[in-house]
Amino acid sequence: MSRQMNHAVTQFNKGRFAVCEAAVKKILKNDPGEMESAARMLLVKSLVAQDRREDAKEAGRLFLSEFPASIYLSDVYWAFGDLFINERSFDSAFRYYIMARSQASGGQSIQELDSRIVKTLQLKPGLHVISELLSTQSDIQTRSVLFLSRAAAELRLARPDDAALSLAKVEPHLVSDPFLELYENLLLASYRPGMTQATIAIVAPLSGANSDDG
Repeated sequence: MSRQMNHAVTQFNKGRFAVCEAAVKKILKNDPGEMESAARMLLVKSLVAQDRREDAKEAGRLFLSEFPASIYLSDVYWAFGDLFINERSFDSAFRYYIMARSQASGGQSIQELDSRIVKTLQLKPGLHVISELLSTQSDIQTRSVLFLSRAAAELRLARPDDAALSLAKVEPHLVSDPFLELYENLLLASYRPGMTQATIAIVAPLSGANSDDG
């Protein structure tokens, strides 16, 4: 069975996602035993890679209901993030990438997830989603990522004072490489003095023949 699983993984890594799916389904059909969670995770990933969204959602739902404490939970959340990017549901994608990050154990996986999170921030996920995740995530490194994300959203909304407060909660030594450039730019932007403003009075008619112009 392990040889079949290795074959499925190899096909996935080579971009042969349909072949991977066929191999995984063969494994699941033949009583996979302790390899079932790994096989179902790979099925979700192969379906997402083929952009078969409804099939992927159903496979992901089954995985989460049957293996809620699996070591592959991060991989499935990650796959959901990719799926929602394909659907242009950027709030949902951001949410699942953060959830995947909080469950990830390997350093390389976290670096790759952080790169995805930085790119997703460019797609402007809502401030409400970031605030929601800050209320549920306890991992200190993930919270630093969320405070950075919140600062970026706040600056986008022209709220530099709020952004400065969010940045003050970031632990600099926990900022991963993919976030360093963003962190630098946010710090510079939050320290930049506000633009000089001026008020200009305009006298215009609000009634009479020229009211439309006014």
